[in-house]
Amino acid sequence: MQPSQKQRVRPLAGVEAPVTVGFRLDADHSQALTRRAVKAGLSPHELARQFVVEALHDNERLSVLEQAVKALCAEMQELHRDLLQTTREQPGLPAVVELVNTLKLELDQSRRDLALSVFALLVAAGKSMDEAKAWVQKHLRTT
Repeated sequence: MQPSQKQRVRPLAGVEAPVTVGFRLDADHSQALTRRAVKAGLSPHELARQFVVEALHDNERLSVLEQAVKALCAEMQELHRDLLQTTREQPGLPAVVELVNTLKLELDQSRRDLALSVFALLVAAGKSMDEAKAWVQKHLRTT
């Protein structure tokens, strides 16, 4: 619901006042917020406002992260294709075949490491574990 102009304009200053947002927290969440606020040197109100503002900008940050991850995956796949093509053109080179197999194993491990890192970043950014897992499964090939 949007406040009326009368509610948003300060009568004496004639300027638009910021919108006030309020919500209640249960005792456990209130205590957790207070503990974090004390550690950050802020009031619980200031920290809650900071959390809300950061959450509103998370999609922008996640979009940049998603683009970087996709670019990295594309580069790794291209490298893998190039190596496979080289081994097909020169099948008599066992050392190259062994190198490709080793690189494939390393690529697979790198994908798993990347997925775990992205998962951890998403959870740290405030996504639930289920949301982070779903995002990783949708956007990253891990096997």
